[in-house]
Amino acid sequence: MEPRITKIGFKPIGRRWIAARIGMTLPELFSLGLRAKDVCAKLPHDWLVFDPKVSETDVSAAYNGWRSTQRKVAALAGHERRRSGKGPRPCMCCKKTFKSEGSHNRICRYCTGRAAATYDPW
Repeated sequence: MEPRITKIGFKPIGRRWIAARIGMTLPELFSLGLRAKDVCAKLPHDWLVFDPKVSETDVSAAYNGWRSTQRKVAALAGHERRRSGKGPRPCMCCKKTFKSEGSHNRICRYCTGRAAATYDPW
């Protein structure tokens, strides 16, 4: 069973602590921007009580697990962004595959030249 907050015995100050609510789990607290040391500072004084009771090592382990998951998600998101760089991509006009120079290059040279030849500003 995952520990949940049962008591908040202090006046929450700061935008991160204000969002903390009874019933939240450790990963939910971390997603608010709180760190393990922020949570651990409240434990010895019974300002923050969990059921089942947690120790500082439990909080640190939960934080490290949460951070590694967040890093993996960020790495996957970064991988998706990098995939949209150089390489083969379909032209937006003729749908033929061409070698793109980067994310800014979406139209093949043939279609670009064709559009430039028909452009008449006057």
